[in-house]
This record gives sequence, structure tokens and C-alpha cells, in this order.
Amino acid sequence: MDVKIEPMEFFHAVDTARSRMMVSMAMRINAATTYKRSLNQRINEEVVGAVGEIAIAKTLDAFHIGSVNTFHRVPDCIADTEVRATSFENGSLIIRDNDPENRCYVLVVGEAPTVRIAGWIMGYDAKQDEWIKNPHGHRTAWFVPQSALMPWQLRLERIKSDLTSPDSLDDYPERF
Repeated sequence: MDVKIEPMEFFHAVDTARSRMMVSMAMRINAATTYKRSLNQRINEEVVGAVGEIAIAKTLDAFHIGSVNTFHRVPDCIADTEVRATSFENGSLIIRDNDPENRCYVLVVGEAPTVRIAGWIMGYDAKQDEWIKNPHGHRTAWFVPQSALMPWQLRLERIKSDLTSPDSLDDYPERF
């Protein structure tokens, strides 16, 4: 599923990325725990991540707030959904050992102005031995190939259906 990112949405992603980096630096949080990155690379990856979150928000007809300093405590999206993004069209969805297994992980690939939602997987399904890699020699992770992901459209339809049901509104608090 392709999502077009409008210029103002892209600038919001840049602002979100800048805020996240500034807060991390002010708190002396080492944002380079997985591998060594330059400031340019870090800001680029933060922008790509924020663009991915905005793409998911758009599919949900929701506004993206751009949370800062929430890390693993609060999901990126509604109640149980984390967004992973990469500028690599054929990139994998990366799950780390400290990622909650009971959350849904969705992969967004490409660069603005048009990105593609490659699909999603539950954390506990992503942790398969065949997908373990350590490309930077520092920390292993699960690199889930796009071929193993389920279509975002299926998850999206379920979420929207649940949101219209009065019985399940507590399952999806406003997050964006």
C-alpha cells in the first residue's frame, strides 16, 4: 500500500526527528546502541522513522503527534502497534531482543514523498531463528523479510472495524 507524504507532513517528520534527537542528547541517552552512526545518519534515520509513523497515521485517518522520549514504554501507534521504517525498498523489519513480543510491528519502506507499507507481523512471530542476524557485529536482531509480513490492509480493516464497535473502544485509545 503506497502512501503519499505531503510537504507539511514531511516537515512535521523533520521536526519530530529533531526533537527526538535533541531530547536524547540533552538526557545523554546513547542513541547509537546498535551501531556507530554519524549525526547525519542518525537524523536521516529519525526522519525516515517519523515519515513511517505519519504514513501509518494517515491510513488510520489519525493525526500523528510525534511522541518524544517514550521508547518502549508507549507504542508508536494505537494501543499495540510499533512502526519500523527504512529507506531501503527491499529492507527487512527489524525486531530487537528488548522489543515487546505482544505488539504488532509494521514495516514502512522508501522515502518521501511516497512510501510503501510493506506489511506487519506480531513480535512473537518475528523471533524465528532463521531471521537472526548481526550485520554490524554489535547486537543481534531478527530481520524479518517482507515476504513473511502480512498485508497492512488486513490489519487496517480489523482496526477500523474494531474502532466502530462500542465494545472495543478501550482496546484502541487515541495515540496519534
